[in-house]
Amino acid sequence: MPSGQRQVQKQQQKLSPQQLQLMKMLSLPVTELQQLIREELEQNPMLEVNEDNAGQEANENMPETNGDRLTDNNPSNNNYEDEEDNYPDTDDSVHEPRYNIADSSTDICAQRLTDQLRMLSLTDKQMLIGQEIIGSIDTSGYLSRDLPMLINDLAFQEDIDVTLDEANQVLRIIQSFDPPGLAARSLQECLSLQLHRLCQNDNAIDCAIRIVDTYFDYFINHRYEQLQQKLSTDEKSLKQAIHIIQNLNPKPGSGSSQEMASLYLHPDFVVTFDQNRNCLSLTLTNDNLPPLQMSKFYDRLLDQLNKSNTNSATDHQTIDYLNSKKQSAQQFIDTISQRHQTLYVVASAIIQAQSQYFKSGNREDLKPLLQKDIAQATNYDDSTISRIVNSKNIQTDFGIIPLKECFSTSIQTQSGEEITNHTVQQRIAYIIQTENKRQPLTDDAIARMLANEGYNISRRSVTKYRKLLQIPTGRLRKEL
Repeated sequence: MPSGQRQVQKQQQKLSPQQLQLMKMLSLPVTELQQLIREELEQNPMLEVNEDNAGQEANENMPETNGDRLTDNNPSNNNYEDEEDNYPDTDDSVHEPRYNIADSSTDICAQRLTDQLRMLSLTDKQMLIGQEIIGSIDTSGYLSRDLPMLINDLAFQEDIDVTLDEANQVLRIIQSFDPPGLAARSLQECLSLQLHRLCQNDNAIDCAIRIVDTYFDYFINHRYEQLQQKLSTDEKSLKQAIHIIQNLNPKPGSGSSQEMASLYLHPDFVVTFDQNRNCLSLTLTNDNLPPLQMSKFYDRLLDQLNKSNTNSATDHQTIDYLNSKKQSAQQFIDTISQRHQTLYVVASAIIQAQSQYFKSGNREDLKPLLQKDIAQATNYDDSTISRIVNSKNIQTDFGIIPLKECFSTSIQTQSGEEITNHTVQQRIAYIIQTENKRQPLTDDAIARMLANEGYNISRRSVTKYRKLLQIPTGRLRKEL
């Protein structure tokens, strides 16, 4: 061996292709898994949909939680204080959202705008400008690129010359579409577009328009005394105008309705509570996943080629190709089955740990729970639990929630009692709800109040929880 070189033994663990595929599948929500299956069906001729079982639900009867214990049914038998706060929300902002809407709501928003655009008598050039603008509207409903950049893109991609006046003209047309406030370039413009669509013969609305169009800086910084002087109005009229502004939609493209949520948020699990039997039942939402099997046609073809004892190079290549695809198809089917079983075991452990919460729907019933606790209970790796928890939603009797909402760290009170951070957040929300809005509490003041109640919470933690609750800083909560 040459001088300066030495042999070193190292132990390395390499994941098999099936393990890597399983890790990917575990991180996918059911809607993305559907797309992965479609792609695999297109690429692998040895894989096909089992039409005989296509009409049957993938889930029949999953094991139930009887009281606080799971039955021993085998799941494999089933087929399974900060200045960066944005525009202050209305009073509902102290409540955590019960579900999040998937970004696919952007697609239907763009489609609706395109449909409205096509109803107008526009030139081909205006249509191209309009489609470019609509394609640049983000998930919140704002224009994500400025007009000069859009003009440059149209010149480069479509080879058309567009003036700034032409682009502005089409932008104003799109800004007149429903819902009001779309395609705005700032929060101020978004609110102004909505106000100008309201009745103009109302003094409170006229005052609100003046506030947004002329004195917006005073409004967002809650400088109400100076604002009242600038408008030469009384406190009652100012309060009415501010109330109108605060009830506008600062994110007109987000689609916050129950209907949008039901359309685009597909839960990965469903848990229901039977009060008569005092048990919880868990189901995986795999009913939209097609049942897979080996292709009967190509399997017979491979069998015939193997029995033919041919020496043809082409036949040998075909045999090698089909064998490779057969192995890949079987691995894909097995991995999906393993995914279902892993998801079920993990979700069952979470529901068992938080059974009282799933029965009552009251967040005060959440127990302190960490992902490592579920890892220990299921004998799965921490990374496996993380992949499952961070991308899945669960439908309950009280709404659709992210699975990660079931986890919370424990906080010890001065009396030694352990509570969850959700309990602290609810207490912070209540304190802010009941504060004097003329003199809102600082995060430091809230921390002192909590300390007097026995909660060992720092000012920094109060700030973190307040932001999680989407509550603005004290200065921005100030009211007349």
